[in-house]
Amino acid sequence: MLVETLGAFIEGLTDTDNKSKRTFCSVLTQRPLFSREFTADVAERFYYDFRCGILHQAEIGGDSRLWSVGVLLQDDGRRIIVNRTKFHELLKAEFQSYLAELRDPANTKLRENFRTKMKFICRA
Repeated sequence: MLVETLGAFIEGLTDTDNKSKRTFCSVLTQRPLFSREFTADVAERFYYDFRCGILHQAEIGGDSRLWSVGVLLQDDGRRIIVNRTKFHELLKAEFQSYLAELRDPANTKLRENFRTKMKFICRA
């Protein structure tokens, strides 16, 4: 859910209704740190197996698995194995990168999008 939330802030979306897959996959394929690891195909399968599986069935879908050892992603075309510790570290690093971008006054559109999302959350 944090991946999708980050995407909503980046894009200035007040919600992700009918946009959750695009928003989620966009973060994984376009943000600098994630895009090193996620192709469009892997991001989409990750969306369905992990995000949708956990959100809708409280379990990881398909044959995909979550581990605490190994490389960040293993993809054999049938399933994705994700190292939860490395994914968490990458998510934190990507969030820190986003915060650094927000601090730069030259990033006017990103800052405007942040305000749009935050105003919606605060109902201001």
